[in-house]
Amino acid sequence: MTALVPHIRPALPADAPDLEPLLAAVGFPVDVPTIAHRLEALAGSADLALAADLEGRIVGLLTAHLTPALHRPHPVGRITLLAVAESVQRRGIGRALMMAAEHELSAAGCTIVEAISNRRFKDAHAFYEGLGYDFTSLKFKKVLPPVFS
Repeated sequence: MTALVPHIRPALPADAPDLEPLLAAVGFPVDVPTIAHRLEALAGSADLALAADLEGRIVGLLTAHLTPALHRPHPVGRITLLAVAESVQRRGIGRALMMAAEHELSAAGCTIVEAISNRRFKDAHAFYEGLGYDFTSLKFKKVLPPVFS
């Protein structure tokens, strides 16, 4: 398949309708108003939400967070979500998003980038390894009950 060359740019609240199916496809069903609200909240922060725009259609999304760490001399970049529309997978969209995120995180002072991936996404694990990422640790999760004040 021929590689595609998307325009990588910050995801905007107006992109929420295109982002909804991408998030649902990777197991995070979120409604359009909530996506727009969350993107507004991220604006101006050190965190990234990058969109892959292909001829006016959003076909990919990457979110990353800058994490200061007491045990590291520099902040750590953490890729927390990568989603690419099924119709354009394996055509360079994910790679373009990752390269853009690595550039932004490096410019922000990160010297390490981690990628978080659900263990059921075996193809994603191979993708990250193909980009030079090493499997180094396990992530554990615990859901806490809401605290109401």
